Amino acid sequence: MSTSEQADHGVSLDAQRHRLAAYCEAHGLALLRIETDAGVSARRTTNRPALQRALRALAKGEASGLVAVKLDRLSRTTRDVLDLVSRAEKETWALHSIDERLDTSSPQGRFVVTILGALAQLEREQAAERTKSAMAELRRQGRRISGKAPFGFRFEG
Repeated sequence: MSTSEQADHGVSLDAQRHRLAAYCEAHGLALLRIETDAGVSARRTTNRPALQRALRALAKGEASGLVAVKLDRLSRTTRDVLDLVSRAEKETWALHSIDERLDTSSPQGRFVVTILGALAQLEREQAAERTKSAMAELRRQGRRISGKAPFGFRFEG
């Protein structure tokens, strides 16, 4: 949950818990515990105490996998998701994502995550190129591209 209001008043946490339990039961996985970072953004994995607890448990061999409802519940950055996949492979635990139907315990699952990460990176780079082109056109037209004047200048009017 990305806001404390959603965590306190939403039904999403209960819905996520139910989906996790159902997934584990359907796939023959023992659900050891559910870690919740209520009200904490998934922007970065490092600022998520519950996720860090889960990762420590995985590293110690206390669990054999991590199940998330969606990849963006784990992190909003492609790099972090790919780092988690790499860590899972290195430490020999599986990363499951219910919505994306991913299971990184298989070569196919790891391949799909890599493709999704590459597509996200491509989109991010294309957006940067479009922004760069638009800024160049504004400069060519002599239009302002920043809210701050260059050092030694000031805007008038």
